[in-house]
Amino acid sequence: MSGLAAREVLRRQLKVFGDARFARLATISNGQVYNLRNSATYRAKRTLWTKTRPATAAIGLRQAPQPEGRPGFVRVDTVHQGDRDGVKGPYLINLVDEVTQHEFVGATVGISERFLLPLLEGLLLSFPFPILGFHADNGSEYINHRVARLLDKLRAEFTKFRARRSNDNAPVEGKNASVVRKWFSHDHVPRRFADDVNRFAQGTLSPFLNFHRPCLFATEHRDAKGRIRRKYLARDVMTPYARLRSLADAERFLKPGLGFALLDAVATAIPAHSVGRYAAVKGPLRRPGRLKVLRRILRPTPLDPLAKSQRRQRFPAALDCRSAQNSTLLTNVAGLPNIPHIAPEHPKTNRFTNPAISPSLSHWTTGTSG
Repeated sequence: MSGLAAREVLRRQLKVFGDARFARLATISNGQVYNLRNSATYRAKRTLWTKTRPATAAIGLRQAPQPEGRPGFVRVDTVHQGDRDGVKGPYLINLVDEVTQHEFVGATVGISERFLLPLLEGLLLSFPFPILGFHADNGSEYINHRVARLLDKLRAEFTKFRARRSNDNAPVEGKNASVVRKWFSHDHVPRRFADDVNRFAQGTLSPFLNFHRPCLFATEHRDAKGRIRRKYLARDVMTPYARLRSLADAERFLKPGLGFALLDAVATAIPAHSVGRYAAVKGPLRRPGRLKVLRRILRPTPLDPLAKSQRRQRFPAALDCRSAQNSTLLTNVAGLPNIPHIAPEHPKTNRFTNPAISPSLSHWTTGTSG
């Protein structure tokens, strides 16, 4: 209660209720009220001090991951695709492996457990190696018992952000800026396009990032003062898949039943220029009509029955995702839920093809099966 209000209470006790005990207090000044409150006697008798009780959740270990050169220690972060007029846009989920920089991106309507858990489980299963660790910030979308049960089922260590460590999640934060924001920008996208964005992120962008986008890998050395220095040399620039293959005895890191022969075939079946038509329209996507362009590009390419034999000759049957024997394996390995099958370029989708970026797209393009 303020000093003026306290004076009024004391005055009413004398004038209104006739309590003679308040005869002197009824004329007390405003400043004297605060003087009495600041005295040691008042504080000792009228105030009770307790320490703040931190609201901690006993989920996850508050420590940094220790991969020790082993792939499978994944860092995760959420990127929000803007608000407009109080309406939320879709959320992008970005997962990055700390050792090889394998990256898988997905999109969802919301970050509640109903929407996030199925997408998160699918992205984790997309990595070609078992998940050994999962590191997240302190957001409630990840620090909850359902995500903990999912990671326990995968036998993965659950770690979370440490206090006063601003670079604790730097590997994925850097990818948010250099990859996610470069491709999806900061513009608002309505939530109804979340499925289209997710299909592009998982079916085209993620395979491109893992098989064809070079990354920088640091070479560490200790200087004269004992500090660890990092250098980025030209010989260490390679794709995440090449980094995985360069590890000593890399075959032992893969999932059971998976070999580099199949991964090499998947990498060959997804040409680097398969994202050329998306790169060619990144400019229009930033303008008001970008959503119509995006939906037109992401529309599944019709299959031409006459081109089936040509498609079989160009790409082996082992890579056809419609084969029941290989569909699950390819989906979990390369993050390609609806590919790869190769269809002739459709005239409607060819209008956005940039010949300078993808000269061979006039004959073949990665389509989507439905």
